[in-house]
Amino acid sequence: MTVLWQRTRLGPCEAVPDLRRTVPIPTGPDEVGPEWVNAALSGDGQFKGLVTGLSVEVFDQATGFFSRLVRLRLSYEETGPGVPSSLVLKLAPTDPLLRSVGASYHFYEREVGFYRDLAPLGGALNPHCYWCDFDPETNDFGILLADVSSLASEDQLAGVSAGRLSTAAVGVADMHARWWGSAALEEYPWCRPLKAKGVDALFERYREVWPIFLDRFSNILPDGSERFGDAAADAMYGAVEQLSRGPATLAHGDFKADNLFFEGAPERVVTVDWQNTCRAVGPFDLAVLLAQSTSAEVRRAHQWDVLRSWHERVLTQVSTPYSYRDAVADYRRSVLFYLVHPVLPAPSTRRRTPGTGASRRP
Repeated sequence: MTVLWQRTRLGPCEAVPDLRRTVPIPTGPDEVGPEWVNAALSGDGQFKGLVTGLSVEVFDQATGFFSRLVRLRLSYEETGPGVPSSLVLKLAPTDPLLRSVGASYHFYEREVGFYRDLAPLGGALNPHCYWCDFDPETNDFGILLADVSSLASEDQLAGVSAGRLSTAAVGVADMHARWWGSAALEEYPWCRPLKAKGVDALFERYREVWPIFLDRFSNILPDGSERFGDAAADAMYGAVEQLSRGPATLAHGDFKADNLFFEGAPERVVTVDWQNTCRAVGPFDLAVLLAQSTSAEVRRAHQWDVLRSWHERVLTQVSTPYSYRDAVADYRRSVLFYLVHPVLPAPSTRRRTPGTGASRRP
């Protein structure tokens, strides 16, 4: 992370007349100053204060990947309880390829839509959003969020602990129950069903990349992986058909360790990165959590207990028939779907030798 600059505004009240104007979407952190922050914060009823200065810290691109993340450290004319010392601003990436891919999968439209339309209604797991906007003509977007970096988190490579798996499952179960079978989700064009997430293109890309993945990583794959991966390419289409039959709810779509934070006592989960938000069955979120955010030992020991606790929690809040057997079937189909995640990056990753740690992009 790099501190780029600091800014201080001289006139403590000069931004006030601008607070009612439409807030422009910054195309980069150089367009963000105290006046812009005050204008963005003016529409939020929870914020009390006047920003007089800020410093800008830009995260490494790998942290945001399809976005740019900027931390704004704020100074105020006066401070009071509940006034944040820092916020995080999420912007479109500068890399044209990343921006093109993000736009093609509607990542920016989805995330802004979630924070604008659904997050204020409650029942989700997100950090507080102070401002957001999206321009469909340019695919520029901006989201100003509470900074959750000080909260507890788990390491994606080491995997989520058994205790926090349960915490995450309970939290996401409550969110799923809140939107279970809700026709209201269909009113938002950005909240697409899983089948409409561009999955056909994903699966075709999987077919293309699977041989490359095998060539690079066959030395660390268990026996039978080649046969399984070949068969998975055909099975994915049927799995998505089944998963699209419902009962649909609001799904985070990328409910993995990298996106989870934990706060409070008892702990509750806070989730970032809502770019993959969609309408899907609830176990769709549990699949990426259990299959790709835990060690094999923890998953084998706890996955069915976690799934059952999720199922029981949901059923205390919904009346729609949904058996544990249904949940297991949807979980298995979702695990199959998420096989695309480790396979698709294969062309840009290096061959891994057992015991050397995770591979890195060159």
